[in-house]
Amino acid sequence: MPAEQDLAGRIPGQALLEQIARYHRAATEKAASGEPGVLDAEIVPWCVGFIGEEQVAAALATLPAPWRVLQSVPVGVRDSDIDHVVVGPPGIVTINAKHHQGARVDVRGDAVIVGAQYQHYVRNARGEAAHARTAVAALGLDVASYPVVCIVGGRVNVKEASDGVTVLPLPELIGWLLALPRRLDDAQAQTVYEHLRVASAWGRADLPPPPEPWVAELARGLATEHRMARQAPAHRTLPAVDGSGPQGRRRASRSRPRLRRPTRGRVTARRLEVVRAAVLLAVLAVAVAWLYHSLGSLPTNAPYRDTSPKPAVKAGQSCTTKDATTKRDDGTVLVCRSKGAKKVLAWQLKVAR
Repeated sequence: MPAEQDLAGRIPGQALLEQIARYHRAATEKAASGEPGVLDAEIVPWCVGFIGEEQVAAALATLPAPWRVLQSVPVGVRDSDIDHVVVGPPGIVTINAKHHQGARVDVRGDAVIVGAQYQHYVRNARGEAAHARTAVAALGLDVASYPVVCIVGGRVNVKEASDGVTVLPLPELIGWLLALPRRLDDAQAQTVYEHLRVASAWGRADLPPPPEPWVAELARGLATEHRMARQAPAHRTLPAVDGSGPQGRRRASRSRPRLRRPTRGRVTARRLEVVRAAVLLAVLAVAVAWLYHSLGSLPTNAPYRDTSPKPAVKAGQSCTTKDATTKRDDGTVLVCRSKGAKKVLAWQLKVAR
C-alpha cells in the first residue's frame, strides 16, 4: 500500500498543520520579495486547534487492543477531515475535537453555546458519522457509528442532550468509549479498521505527506504564546519571518508592552462606588434623624411643671416631686417643698416675692 494512501501514518492534527504551513509559506514568500513577512493572525486558531487534537490523540492512545485510531481522516473533495476515527468492539466512533481552554460550553440539544457564540458542532458531528457509515458500507457489515464532540479545556454543561450526538469533556472520553456496548468481535473490528485505513474508502487519493516536524513546533510555540498573552496584561504580536531558511527563520518581533484597559470593568467599579456612596448617605440621614428625635425627648434642667388636672389638695399634705406646683380653685398656688429639718416634702403656699 503506498504510504500516501495509508491513513494509519497520518499524525494528529495533520490537516491543521498543512494549513499552518500554508500561512507560513505565504509570509516567507513576502519576506523573500522584500515585504514584511509577518504571519497572518488567522494562524492562531489553527495552532490552538492543533494542540486540542494532540491532547485527544494522547488520551486515545491509552485504549487497549483491539481498539484502533485513525488521525485527521480526510473526507470529501476539499480540505475537510474527521479529527479522530476510533474503531473498536462497539463499531466506529467519529470524534470532533474542539479546544476551548477555560471556556463555558452549554449544550441545549443541537445548540452548543461557547461563551455567548452559537457553534454548529452537533450538525458537523452528524455529517462526520454519515461519512463513516458510507465508507464502511462496502463491507456489508452492520457497523454502528457514534458521533462525538470532545471539548478540550472547557467546562461542559449539558442542559439538554443532543439527539444522537454525544458532547463531553476530554477527561470523560475514555470511560465513555469503554462503556459502549460490544457489537463486533476482535476479527470484525480489525477488518473494519483495515478497510478504513485506505484513503480511497473515504473518496480521497493522492494525499500530501505529513508536514515537516518544525511546523508542529511552530504551532505549539504560537499556541503557547497565545495562552500566555491571554493570561498576562502585556500585548504580543505574531512573530515575523524572513525567507532565509526552509522554515523561514523567526524573528522575535514584539511591540512595546501595553497594559490592557478594562473599560467595562472600570465602568462597573464606578457604578459600585456610586451605589456605596448613596447607601452611606442614606444611613447617615437615618442616623441623624434618629439622634435628633432622641435628643428632643430627653429631660432638661428646667423645673418640672405639672399642668395636668389634679384633685383638690391642701397645704401641709405630703407630695412627691420637689418644686412641683398645683393651682387650687381659689387661684392660689401650692409648691412641693421641704418641710422642716426632716426634709419631708409637703405642699406649701407659694408666696410672691
